[in-house]
Amino acid sequence: MDPKLDLDTYARLLAKFAADNSAREALLETHSLTEEDWEETDEYWQDRLAEDAIEEDQVNPLITRFSEVFTETQLQLAGTELGLEQYVEILRQVQSGRELHKVLAEERVLLNDYLKAHAHWTRRSLESEQVRDDLHAKLDEPRSSRRRSSQD
Repeated sequence: MDPKLDLDTYARLLAKFAADNSAREALLETHSLTEEDWEETDEYWQDRLAEDAIEEDQVNPLITRFSEVFTETQLQLAGTELGLEQYVEILRQVQSGRELHKVLAEERVLLNDYLKAHAHWTRRSLESEQVRDDLHAKLDEPRSSRRRSSQD
C-alpha cells in the first residue's frame, strides 16, 4: 500500500492534532482524507517508523525526519514569543551566574516560552551563519551599549 500522505505531511498533521484535536475533521478534509484514510495512513507510517535502522548503531532515518518536522510544526504552532534581543538578555544573565527562574520572573517570561525560544534560536543559529554571528555579537556586546541601543 502506498500512503495517501508523505512523511512530512503526516508529521505536520499529527503535530496539529496534538495541538488541537477539535480541528481534526477540517484538517483531514483539507487533505481529502476520510477518517478511514487517515487510519490506513497512520498505520502505514507507524509501521515504517517502527522499523529498525539498516545499521545497528543508527536511528531509522524516517524517525529522524519525522521528529524534525513534528517538532518544527509544534514550534510554529506555539509561536516564538521571545525575539533575539530578549532571548540574548536572558541568556547573558544566566551565563553571568544568575538563576534562570529569577531572571525569567524579572523578565516576565514563562519557562515554557523560554524553552521554546531556546530551541528556536539554537536551531536557527545552527541553520544560519548570519543568525549565529548575530547571536554571538549580541552576547559579546557590553551590557551598557546593549541597553542603550535597545532604548533608542
